[in-house]
Amino acid sequence: MSLSHQTHNLLETVRRALPDRSSRILAAVSGGADSVALLRALEMSDVETIAINCNFHLRGEESDRDSSFVRALCEKLDIPLIAVDFDVEAYKKERNISTEMACRDLRYDAFRRIKKEQNCDRIAVAHHLDDNVETILLNLFRGTGIEGLTGMKPDNGEIIRPFLSLRRCQILNFLEEIGQDYVTDSTNLQSDFKRNFIRNELLPLIAGRWPGIMKTLSRTGDNLAADAAALDYLLDKHLAQYRDFIPYGDLTAFPDPQTFIFRFIRTRGGSGTQAREISDAIRRHAYPLRWHLPDATILLDRDGLTMARLNVKTAETHPFVQREISLDPETWRAIRSDRSNRILYTTLPLSELTFRHPLPSDRIAPLGIKGTSLVSDILKDAHIPLADRKRIWIAADSAGSIVWIEGLRRSGSHLIAPSASTAFAICRPESQSPQIS
Repeated sequence: MSLSHQTHNLLETVRRALPDRSSRILAAVSGGADSVALLRALEMSDVETIAINCNFHLRGEESDRDSSFVRALCEKLDIPLIAVDFDVEAYKKERNISTEMACRDLRYDAFRRIKKEQNCDRIAVAHHLDDNVETILLNLFRGTGIEGLTGMKPDNGEIIRPFLSLRRCQILNFLEEIGQDYVTDSTNLQSDFKRNFIRNELLPLIAGRWPGIMKTLSRTGDNLAADAAALDYLLDKHLAQYRDFIPYGDLTAFPDPQTFIFRFIRTRGGSGTQAREISDAIRRHAYPLRWHLPDATILLDRDGLTMARLNVKTAETHPFVQREISLDPETWRAIRSDRSNRILYTTLPLSELTFRHPLPSDRIAPLGIKGTSLVSDILKDAHIPLADRKRIWIAADSAGSIVWIEGLRRSGSHLIAPSASTAFAICRPESQSPQIS
């Protein structure tokens, strides 16, 4: 078959999108025009490809029709196909999310699982320039920062989008030239969903006044992506000096504290919403406050912003053991007479405590003292050499509150009730007394 110049350009665009020509690609194929074109372009480029089709069973017979079409196409092209079925309604109810979000979560979870199982280099999806413009507008209407206006990435190290620089009309022309049919999802013609409304009604209206709007908005996204990369580079260099603590004065002196804070917390899963809340709290002088991330706790106090990282390796290698003790009169006497703080007597088991070393803004509410004290002040008052302070162990509960500074102080939380019959004694093995052995 003699191919047109436009089709040669499309195929070359796809080849350039690959990590290398020997890549093994998992291609997401729904049966629609875009994904069918992607599959055919990969096949015509002699790329080793495995197809994956997701059936969400949301459109009755039409959903099954689409999956049957993909199966027949893959058989014709001799491309391996992995078909996945989902119960979207059950997933929605379990997580209390929208249909759109449920389908997206299920789809990409399956893509990542199959990519790993099949040892593929990338997941290929058929997003094109028109899709990217819709995403930019959706993010704009939701309220976003610079990153939300950069649109999708052509390759994020996991997912490639070979068509991202192409208009949908180019993709349809390619399918027409090679004589390839496809199926149409009837819901794409309805404007009930926000993206469909932008695609079917808003963009045609804008294009009537500004005919080049699609390429203009796409170019805007590219420009903002370059700006975001430069900003990341400069902020990362600036943030490198702070590690896990930013002094309060540096936070307030920065021209845009919210952006600064977001870059600081996002490496541990912090969100833009949390950055805004922290920035608002700084402006109102509202502290101390805490925010919890997947593997860290953010603490704002009068000294600054601290990220207490929950290091799994540290938690696994701390030197402490646990003994469950019976609280008879003799044991109670031993507990009350022990002033060494070498043993933590508590209602919390070892598994509910996080052990780490002190951070600059750590505070504890010491037992018998009103208010809180800086852990650094307690270490200083105890004449702990500066070089040894970083090696002191502290224990924090699930909320991030410090319960114990080994050998120095214990907080007033998680105390043993007088009516309790058992409790836990946590210490180093060599610190165990006869009463708790």
